[in-house]
Amino acid sequence: MRFDYNPSGAQEEKYERDREESAYQDALDEDLDNRANNRLGKLPDNTLSDEINSLLEMAGDKRPELMDTYHTWLFDVCRAVEEQRHETRYLL
Repeated sequence: MRFDYNPSGAQEEKYERDREESAYQDALDEDLDNRANNRLGKLPDNTLSDEINSLLEMAGDKRPELMDTYHTWLFDVCRAVEEQRHETRYLL
């Protein structure tokens, strides 16, 4: 049995490590979101084909909702690219 073991101290160390990990993850998420937004901002204004644009015209009242979904999807694609680049960067 170890007499120098302090359960309270070990618990505090774990709590501190968890807080640091959470803060790191929050900072990383914010950085990846910023990078994804920058990448998204560099895309051409019209990334849809003429055929898709004509279909959206026929969608009527649903068009704004569909465009919001599309822009969310584009952001998710850009975010996935940035996550992959981050992982690749730290594997080398």
